[in-house]
Amino acid sequence: MVELLRMLLPYLLLGVFLFKGFRKPIYFLGVSFLMYMSESIFFENVKIFQVPGRILPALKLIWMIIFWLLPFIFHLYIGREIKRSRQKAGILDYLIIVLIITTVTGLVITLITYPVYDGLIMEFFVLLSLFIGYFIIRDWGFSCKPDVLKGFLLSLVLVNTLSAVLYILHQGAGLGIYDIEEYIEEVFGGERITRSFWFMPQFLFFSIAYLLVFREDKPVLYTIMLIINLGAVFITYSRSTLLVALFLIVFYFIILGFKENRIGYMIKNIVIYMAIAVIGLVAVIKIFPTNAQYFQDRFRELTEERSPYQINSLEYRIERTVGVVKSIKAEKIIFGMGPVTEDQEPSVPAMKSITSDMVWTGVAYRWGLIGVVVFILLYVYAFLKSYKIFVKSTGLISLMALMFMIILVSQFLEGITSWTFLSGHGYATGLWYFAMVAVLDDKFRQKLN
Repeated sequence: MVELLRMLLPYLLLGVFLFKGFRKPIYFLGVSFLMYMSESIFFENVKIFQVPGRILPALKLIWMIIFWLLPFIFHLYIGREIKRSRQKAGILDYLIIVLIITTVTGLVITLITYPVYDGLIMEFFVLLSLFIGYFIIRDWGFSCKPDVLKGFLLSLVLVNTLSAVLYILHQGAGLGIYDIEEYIEEVFGGERITRSFWFMPQFLFFSIAYLLVFREDKPVLYTIMLIINLGAVFITYSRSTLLVALFLIVFYFIILGFKENRIGYMIKNIVIYMAIAVIGLVAVIKIFPTNAQYFQDRFRELTEERSPYQINSLEYRIERTVGVVKSIKAEKIIFGMGPVTEDQEPSVPAMKSITSDMVWTGVAYRWGLIGVVVFILLYVYAFLKSYKIFVKSTGLISLMALMFMIILVSQFLEGITSWTFLSGHGYATGLWYFAMVAVLDDKFRQKLN
């Protein structure tokens, strides 16, 4: 039964997105997100998207470009529902262009510096896919109406919620849904506890944000889905992931309360949701007592006198990041080391390992001081722009701006303990939330005009 699920599910999801894509082209973008979710929904079993060889690292970008071109080929942009109009470049676009220039500069400097070119060009295109993907996603989002965009985002939330159910069954109930080797496996309280982040749901924070903001559309269904995604957060046994998820709920009600100037409403909802969280926690403890005790012990580790290495604390991650930054050559502090591989620099494997625990390690190493500054500006400007749209508009655009504010906060916080937009699952969709904020800005200006 499980084997049949592994074989059929990815093709079923692919068929749904392709079918909807021929009616609403934005759904073709969903294939790139399915490729990013990969192991969590068994999409690695769709062999056409797993072509082996030298192009494999850039394969996600190649497929994204192919599906982006399909609507132009079949003239799907012609008609009442979708109208093409000129896009206006904004600050976010210019910041991305600065990063593209920095990436190209890094390539040129690297080609001049090192006599061995093995892997350089491919690594360059992998880094570049982060920014090309941004503009493709921006164009996709701009080409459709806000309600169509909302429907597309809901489809991703549904897929992520499905993968959250599978993840809970596997890592919580121990049903063996996935046949991939675990990241950590240990015996606790006489039971086998596994921890893996490779096949975990990839869009938990996005799903939580969507279900919070649009819960009133379908209160019962969305509340159940929200509980499922929060359950998957718990089953990760990640302290930082759980704390970020709880913070997002509080942040949502604070921002909403400030806009509506209803502090009492804000406090009431925070209390209600915290009560629901406590009830959910009690339920989890009853259903998965050993798992809950294991997670509790992980928090207790922080109060014990143990080395930062043993508990993989933030202090330890910062120490490792500092070590990588020190390995950057003095003349490359500004533009970074560029698209170097282990064939040029022995520090690359260590950098990649540490980037999985803190995205800013990879940013500093690849793009130097310019990259760190520009990426911080991206987060700050996108957040402020989303807040402005949220406050000054109404209806769907305002709610979507609120959702992306929550997503931006989650990704910035998660970037301190994870690889976020430099994920090993692929770079092409890494900056999707910045692209969507740029789309909202365009649609907000169109509405004003």
